[in-house]
Amino acid sequence: MLAVAITTTGCADLERALNRGGDTLCHDYLDQNADDQRMTITKFIQERRNNDGDLPPATIDVARGGVNMLCSIPSNADVPIEDATLKGLEIRIIPTR
Repeated sequence: MLAVAITTTGCADLERALNRGGDTLCHDYLDQNADDQRMTITKFIQERRNNDGDLPPATIDVARGGVNMLCSIPSNADVPIEDATLKGLEIRIIPTR
């Protein structure tokens, strides 16, 4: 039992160490499961803020939704998530009455 616990903890630490945060390419990010995406987004935000503090779950979820949208644009497939843009996507704002 002890060996399994150590191995499991070691895997989580290894995943965190290998997490590239904002340098993660969009196609790699989209291949991640939801938990790995949250870890990637958390590291990305912490890198931007120069702060390793805890983030509210809502902040992570909103950022994850934005990155998911940007990374779904084919022209962003080989772009790091921190550089993903809306290039090639037309956005129209139509006033409502």
